[in-house]
This record gives sequence, C-alpha cells and structure tokens, in this order.
Amino acid sequence: MFKKFSKVCAVVGLSYLVCLGVYTLYTMEEVPSVSSDANAAALTGTVARLEAAGAGWSKSFQDQSDYPHAGKRRGTIVRVYDFSRDGGAVGTISLEKGKVFKKVPDNVIVLGGYVEVMEAISPATSTNSLGLNTSADILAVGTGLNSTGILNVIPTYDPATNSVKLTNSFPFNLTVSGSAATAGYFMVVLDVAQGQ
Repeated sequence: MFKKFSKVCAVVGLSYLVCLGVYTLYTMEEVPSVSSDANAAALTGTVARLEAAGAGWSKSFQDQSDYPHAGKRRGTIVRVYDFSRDGGAVGTISLEKGKVFKKVPDNVIVLGGYVEVMEAISPATSTNSLGLNTSADILAVGTGLNSTGILNVIPTYDPATNSVKLTNSFPFNLTVSGSAATAGYFMVVLDVAQGQ
C-alpha cells in the first residue's frame, strides 16, 4: 500500500495563492490509471472554480465603510447584498459577515443615503425591506429592490424629523417576505454621523 498526495494551486483575485491537498491511499492493485488529458481537464476545472470564488470575494466581501467615532463625527456605512453569498430565504438576512463587516456602532445617526441595485431581486413576488433599529427604518417594505437603479433611503437629510439614530450596536439586515429571493445584488451607502 502507498499513499499519493495531490496538490492543486491557483491564484485567486490579485494576491492570494490557494492550494488544495488530498491524500489518497491505494493498494498496488487499486492504483488508478488516469490519462494526462483527464488530469489536465480536472486541473482546468479546479482553477476555474477557484478563480470564480476569488471574483465573488472581491465583489462581495470588502468593507468600504468609513466608520464615525468621537474624534471624527461624519462617516459612511456601506453594505452589499449578493444572492450568491447571502442566499434569499424568507426571513431576516444579516449583511454583516463575520469579521469582514462589523455592526453599525451605537448612537450613529443615519442622515441619508441610497441603494444601488445592480441585479434586481427576483421573483416579483418577493418583497423586501432594509433596517437597523427596526426591520424597515432604512428602506420600507416593498418591491423597490426588484428593479435595477438607484433608490432613496428613508432618512433624507432632515435630522430633526427624518433620521434614524441607533439605540444599540446593530447589524444591518435585509428582510425578505412573500417569496424567497432567487437572485439579486445591491449596495447600500449611508451618510452617517456619530451621536452622543
């Protein structure tokens, strides 16, 4: 009996080298006979899948937020929904992904912003909202995310009467109702200030 170690490496994105390694145990009678053409095809397929994963990472997993704090009162909160990463089940979908995005800090005041829909959420029977303190204080329940384009958020630069101030450190959530989403890709950009 002997063991064979197979290793496949590929460059993902701009600066990541990803290697996959597999040990396979064989007896002398079980050693497979694989042509070089089959090996080449398998390697090509693996590299293509790794490159696709790298493209998804660069598109969806970079936090572009500029968080406000006591020493710098103004900032920007950016969140991305990507169906291929986040899924579309009916219910609450957090747009905070582990250590990549952090919760929006306590006492942050949302002054205004927009949602840019690059790929519409489908099907048309899927209704959606965006929220921080509540499920719909950033974007009201409706089908606005079901079309590409730019949407206004609820806060519209009138802090005294039309802003959202966080009462705790909350995640940014998408709420899906009606039907589960089967596609969609959008970015939320919020203009915020750090309150007291």
